[in-house]
Order: sequence, then C-alpha cells, then structure tokens
Amino acid sequence: MIRYCSSIAFFAMLALACASKKANDGTDTATGGGGTFVVPGTTGGTSSTNTQPITPTSGLSDLTQDEFNTITDAACVGWSSEGENLPALIDFVVDTSGSMSDIAKNTTDQRSKWAITAEALQNAIDTLPAMTIVGMLLWPNMPTVPNHNTVGIDTANCVNEGAMIPLAALGPSGSGQRSMLDGALAGVAPQGGTPMADAYTYALGYGMNASTASGPRYMVLITDGQPTIDLGCMGTGQEAYPVTFQPVLDSISSAWTTFGVETFVIGSPGSEEQSSTHVDGRNLLSEAARAGNTGPAGCSDTGSPQYCHFDMSAAADFATGFTAALQAITGQILACDFHITNVPSGQKINQNLLNVIYEVNGSTALGDMKLVAPSDPSCPQGNGWYLDPNDETHVLLCANTCDLVHKDAGAVLNFRGGCDTIININ
Repeated sequence: MIRYCSSIAFFAMLALACASKKANDGTDTATGGGGTFVVPGTTGGTSSTNTQPITPTSGLSDLTQDEFNTITDAACVGWSSEGENLPALIDFVVDTSGSMSDIAKNTTDQRSKWAITAEALQNAIDTLPAMTIVGMLLWPNMPTVPNHNTVGIDTANCVNEGAMIPLAALGPSGSGQRSMLDGALAGVAPQGGTPMADAYTYALGYGMNASTASGPRYMVLITDGQPTIDLGCMGTGQEAYPVTFQPVLDSISSAWTTFGVETFVIGSPGSEEQSSTHVDGRNLLSEAARAGNTGPAGCSDTGSPQYCHFDMSAAADFATGFTAALQAITGQILACDFHITNVPSGQKINQNLLNVIYEVNGSTALGDMKLVAPSDPSCPQGNGWYLDPNDETHVLLCANTCDLVHKDAGAVLNFRGGCDTIININ
C-alpha cells in the first residue's frame, strides 16, 4: 500500500529560519532555474566550489548521506504538517452474463472470458493503494427470467442487488474490503442475460452516489456486448433479441453531467460481433465512453483511428490486453496531488525550500531512498514534483514518478523542508 496520510511527514519551513545557517553550514549554493539550491560537497562528485547554475540531469536519484543529513537538519525546520492525498472512488460494474463463460477468439490459454476478467480484476485491486475507495457490482449475478413486459419492474428481478459490495477504503493487504471483493469475484458463475441499464443505474444510485466520501469519482463498466434486458428488467435476455442501448447512454451521461462521475468502458471480446445477430456493438461502447468523459483525444465511434473505449476484441491476447487496460485506467484515476494542511497563518510554502524523498517499499535504508527533483508543470524529465500553480498548498508528482509510486504497494513519500532544495547532479 502507499502510505499517503499517516506516514507522509512534511516538514515545512520559514525562510528566515535558515538564513543565518546558510552562511555557515559547510555547503555552497548555486542559482538554478527555480531559485537557490544547496549543493553538498560530495553530491554526485560535484565539488563544493561549484557556483555555476544548476540544471537537474535526473528527476529521480539515489539519496546520498550528505543530502539526507542536510535536508533533515532540525535547525532548518520552521513548522511541520502532514500531506493529504484525496482518495479516488472507483466502482466496478462487471458483466457476469452467460456469454462471459465463452472462450474468446484471442485467448491463448483457452480460459473463459470470465476467468481472465476475474483474475485481472483481482490483481488490479491488489495493487491499489489502501486509501482507494472501491466498490463492485457483478451483474446480473443471478438467473434472469425471460419476459415480454411493457412496464418496468423492480431491478431486483434481473440484478442481484444484495451482492453489491458498497464503496469503502481498501485498507491494507488482507483487509475485510479486499477479502469481500476477492470472494465476490471468485464466487461468480456466469449466467443470465445482460441487464446493462439496470445494473449501471443501480450501481450509480445505490453505490457511487450513496458514498459520502470526498474525492474524484469513477465508474468502470466492463461488458462483452449489447444489453438484452431493457431498463426495468424488461426483455428475454437472449442475444437474438437485443434491446436499445439508449438508457445506458443516458445513465452514463447523467452520471457525468449531473454528478461529476466519469465512466471508463472496457469492451470484452464478443462486443465486436454478437453471436446471434452478428451486430458490432463497439460503436455503442465507444459512445458510452465519450458520454462518460473518458474518451481519449481524437477517438471516434467508428474506431478510426481508435475507439473511445478500451476495445479488447482488438488485443493480440485478451488476458494481456485486459490487464493493460486496467493499469491504464487506474493510472489515470489515482491522484498524485498531495495537499499540505495546517499551514500557519501568514506563511507560504516555497518550492525552493522543499525536498521530496521517496522511500521504496517504505524502507528508510539509505540505498532505498530516492531524491525526487523539483520540476516545472511541463515535467520535461518525466520524473519530479512541483507546486500546483493555482494552489501552493498542493504538491503534484510528474507522471513517471506518479506511476512508479503507485506500482510500489509499500511506498512512502516524505516531504521535508527548511533547507534549500537539493538537486542531485549525476
């Protein structure tokens, strides 16, 4: 897990507190693009007489003992505060209809679509940070009774509402929430029709919108085809008799425009050609992703140059492609925005007096601590950090650093200040 809140120590600073120390601390200073940076005498072989402008050559480097001593010197601490990372809320809405028991054309190991989906979801959830708030609705997760109703009936007639796992923080490995999610995935036997509109609408209303937690909100809809049961549990559930997709689009659009909930869509193999009707449903899933505000720039519902959803029918191998899709989604979802709270009245956070240390897997051994260099918002080196230009109480990580930290289940980030920012010269 990534210990964002309780284990992130941010020692902020008063510029005046270190003004007298800089003249006598045994280090020289040099003016860099963002201000004045300390250059310890042994940093990366750089001489202590170096007074030339410093340009960082690496956004992430091993922390040296001299650097560690400098940035943890108590004489430079003016005040301290903890950083808070706003957790993301993710609700997985996963198709478990009968067709998910089929073997996809692009499956190399002859496992069913459901076996591959369940394993990839378990692995993805296992790597999410403890603070992430996750829920899940597996649908229909029950037999569905064919009907020709013209008036809608209760969602419970085609969606197993009682099996929905409400949104809650994942917590550490082995937590109750993680166990419930794993158990739900392991217990599925694909069956029934495809009540997509009822499932999504129920998950939105009684899952996502029922949560009082703060943070960015996302739905992840995973399905292998068009709905066969209309909103209100109306329809036969048979692929030969698909129903309109419009209620699904309406719900996804409303989630975004009314509630600010974005929706990612993964189209499993089978979405490209329904077995009975031979209809290509990818244009509808692409439209759903656009309605959910997650389609990438330049995407189109015709698939040229690409669909707006994650199209697993085009993956060389479903298992590999599905795992990559989940990683891409969680990479976009997980925030790398750290809010520095309890800043004393009248004080400002100075980027030139901040240092960021990444402890690999939470280790404080010198060889496991990395110095993350300051950057500007364009992140030219990929790695690094910078203060939010619109709110100096927020520290933002560059994309590569963000990705690295998210993949480290035990990562700890320490924000320390009081002495000038150190840039390691490689």
